[in-house]
Amino acid sequence: MLKKALRLRVSRYLLILLMAITLYDAAMLAQDRASKDYLWYDPDKIVKAEPCGECHKAEYEVWQGTKHAEAFRSRHREKRAEEIGKKLGFKFIKRESLCLKCHYTATREKEQLRAISGVSCESCHGPGKDWKDIHNEYGKGYNQQTETAEHKAQRIAESKANGMLRPSELYGVVANCFQCHTVPHETLVNVGGHGTGTTDFEFLSRMDEIRHNFLQAQFDPSRTENVERTPARKRVMFVVSRALDLEYSIRGAAVGKEKGTYFKAMQRRVRSAVNKLRAITKRIALPEVQEMLTTVGKVNIKPNNDGPLLAAAAKIGSATKRFIKNYDGTQLEKLDAHITGTEEVIVEAPPVTDEVPESGGSPTAETKPLKAGSTQETVERQDQPNYKKKRSIRPRSKHKTIGPSCESCHKDQNKWWETDRHYASIDPFVNRAQKNIKIARLYGLSVSEMTKGNQLCMDCHGTVISGQESDDVFDGVSCESCHGPAGDYKKPHSAENPPNGYSVGKDFGMLLLEDVDARARACAQCHYITDPRLISTGHPTGRDFSFVQRNEKINHWPTGPNHGSEALKAAYGKEKQRRGGIPQVTLATVTVSSSSRRQGSQRVTSTSQPARRISERQRPVVIQSQPLPVRKASINLEPFPAISDSTSVEELLLILKERLELLYQEVGRGK
Repeated sequence: MLKKALRLRVSRYLLILLMAITLYDAAMLAQDRASKDYLWYDPDKIVKAEPCGECHKAEYEVWQGTKHAEAFRSRHREKRAEEIGKKLGFKFIKRESLCLKCHYTATREKEQLRAISGVSCESCHGPGKDWKDIHNEYGKGYNQQTETAEHKAQRIAESKANGMLRPSELYGVVANCFQCHTVPHETLVNVGGHGTGTTDFEFLSRMDEIRHNFLQAQFDPSRTENVERTPARKRVMFVVSRALDLEYSIRGAAVGKEKGTYFKAMQRRVRSAVNKLRAITKRIALPEVQEMLTTVGKVNIKPNNDGPLLAAAAKIGSATKRFIKNYDGTQLEKLDAHITGTEEVIVEAPPVTDEVPESGGSPTAETKPLKAGSTQETVERQDQPNYKKKRSIRPRSKHKTIGPSCESCHKDQNKWWETDRHYASIDPFVNRAQKNIKIARLYGLSVSEMTKGNQLCMDCHGTVISGQESDDVFDGVSCESCHGPAGDYKKPHSAENPPNGYSVGKDFGMLLLEDVDARARACAQCHYITDPRLISTGHPTGRDFSFVQRNEKINHWPTGPNHGSEALKAAYGKEKQRRGGIPQVTLATVTVSSSSRRQGSQRVTSTSQPARRISERQRPVVIQSQPLPVRKASINLEPFPAISDSTSVEELLLILKERLELLYQEVGRGK
């Protein structure tokens, strides 16, 4: 009996021990999972900022005055942070939460992840446990000035091998910035309502804000300055930041599983990053950057496409590292004016006059720059008098457009914008829709000019950022398109000046759209078309545009006047009367002459048939104005237009379409 009781007790102890081990393993597994989900690094290797400050006193003092450090004291008290934490089920955002990943430096205390500071030394340079005592050990009897070259090389190699991201390790340091500033977490955005990243993140300006380059001063009492980086180094940093913006925007897109707010933001980021890299290639030829652009051009930016997207991101990262290895910045002097924003607007092709000759004169002609071995393309158009070519149809503002940057305060409005038609207004141009190509060609623009900020299309269909007019536009109609360029009013209008920010903004270019007349004028600029040349292309005139219905759909303001339909109708009617009626014009069409067909080019001429008063949806882009001639005995076409490797798919499709039209005409004549 005693033995049986003893065996039973031992069994119970073993069972309790087994349960304890199981619970411990489960706790460890949960901690590991939490560490992976909530942190970029191993929390057990964090040594805190204070030990770093013992040697790097000046750097530590600079850090304490930054937003990175201040966030530890204030972020968790923000109402928005509390709302996001509640939606995601985090009771304390400074403990065991996703917020730790980017807003704090955290370690493990009492088997729980806890924030110990804001973004600090180790957030950028890597957890210091394994390298802290290596990177400042100069050898027995030596100091920083007397250390041998061999020992220094070994010390640097060992510190890097143990996880230190030295300031000279540009790729790793900049990557740390973008992995947080792109907010690569779909649930955090779509469910929690977090912002979609710093859309106006400029690496060089941010580096100046947090610059803590006191290395020389640390070992030389006569040196006390926070040393600014050399122009050559800034050039390299500029290109690298643009490249990593693209890489991490693609990595962010790879996370996307649904086409919601998060994924749309990543698509925008990719488009923006591509345009910024293209702007670099216009000023200097860099094979590594061109490789990045070629890589992104071959991958489909769509949800649930993580494999190809991550592969493309890795390839871009490799090209960035090669760029860092190949350039020290002295070769990049051509970028200086672009970096500082002091360069003149670059015109890629000879400027095209806004004036069109009167009838009987020579037609205007625009010739695109040619690539080696390509066929010259000349687009010509003959017009009625006064059909002037314009670069914009909206009044120019003296204030600067800075691009979408209102999200930090107006998150709900930004979320609405991403679901509205204005957000996607640029997509048909970027995707080279045939209808848009046809209108652009008839107006006198090449395919590539459709998305340029200094041409007509983007004046209404995109947001043209001041100083980047010659670049491709990457955003559709956004906040500043309606509320006015924000370069001067953003700061006085912002939360720094409540509750008068709205009224104060009007003195710096902000349009107060609570005024129904101002709202009607803002909308009519693009939705009521009176430009004869644009109408002649078959572009919708806005005759059927319902100002009242559209106002109901774009209601994205929580307070303020919601004008009744009668007031809206009256205001828009008054604006249309002020602008004058929609003119009746001669519709243009594309014909191919014998000479231009042999060259593979297209000629744009006018038909003799005036515009018909029909619905915009029914308006044909091409109207045949001549009756079919008598029957012919055979079909006789000119040789197929010459094409080359440089002929785009869109241009080839247009040639084929026109070829078919000619064939149908010949068949019709043979009846």
